[in-house]
Amino acid sequence: MRPARFPCCGMEAAECFAMLRIRLLKSGSVVETVDAKWTINIADIASEADVLEPQRGADDWEVVNDTDKQILTKSRWNHMRR
Repeated sequence: MRPARFPCCGMEAAECFAMLRIRLLKSGSVVETVDAKWTINIADIASEADVLEPQRGADDWEVVNDTDKQILTKSRWNHMRR
């Protein structure tokens, strides 16, 4: 049996999950971009970014998707947690 394909794009289900990346910033400039561990829980990705930030000498972070669209920023995450 063949895997199901989505009619909108012709991709298999396993290919349709967007890869999220953590963009580490210092003074607004990108220091490093790392692939986030795959999860459906954005809190796990934000926690990973919080750990990586001081390790990599960054002072801010943002989560972006595979088209570089901003998904979550550190300031938004901290505001949501209050």
